[in-house]
This record gives sequence, C-alpha cells and structure tokens, in this order.
Amino acid sequence: MLEMAMTADQLAEHYSEVARKLVKAHLEVKEEPLLLAVQLRAKNAKDLVLLEVIENFPGSPDEALFETEMPPSRDVPILGSLRLILCNLSQLEAALKRHDRMLSPGQVLFPPKNRRSATLKKLIGLLELRK
Repeated sequence: MLEMAMTADQLAEHYSEVARKLVKAHLEVKEEPLLLAVQLRAKNAKDLVLLEVIENFPGSPDEALFETEMPPSRDVPILGSLRLILCNLSQLEAALKRHDRMLSPGQVLFPPKNRRSATLKKLIGLLELRK
C-alpha cells in the first residue's frame, strides 16, 4: 500500500513500478498494439504521466494529442492523478516538432532498446533532448 511517509526516491520508484504494470497490461491489448510507452516527468510530483504511442490510434498529425486524467484507484495506487496521453506515431512526430507543452522528458518503458525501430529511436532522441 502507498504510504504517506515515503521518501521522494521511494515514491519515484513506486510510481515507476505502477507505470510498468500499466504498460504491461496495455501490451496485452492485441487490438491496439503499443509502439512506445514513456513515463513523462510530471509537474506535480503526486501525479503519474504516461505517454503511449499506439499503432492505428485515430487522429491526424495536426490534431492535439489525446489526454485523459483519472483519480487514484486500487489498480493505480498513487497520491495524485494518472494522466494518460495517447497518440499515433505521426501525431507524436508532429507534437515534437511543434514543441507541444504536454511532452516532457521521461523514461522509456517500452520497447526495450533491442526492439526499437529507427523511427522510434529518432522520436525517443527528440524526447530526451527536451530534458
């Protein structure tokens, strides 16, 4: 259970574990193949922000990235909100080019380094440049 007396490092590790579990669950949804998952840096340390790039996610490059926010739950034991940002590859590329404020530096959770395409490596590099 989430304890209020956790140190900042313990809380960060707990949030990373929650994010990894969410990504693992989303990888099981075969109808919506996950191409990239990044735990983004949250403005509020109590929030968890997860960017997921999904193959065939609806939307054109000029549209804003889809974002939804959920409160903590038994399945998402965090102190603040879960912000889930969803998009397809072309939307992510366009958002990075226009320096979308929604995107912040983060930790890549999926795919592992040995399974990244050239396109994903480029996009991940652009995310990392934003640090």
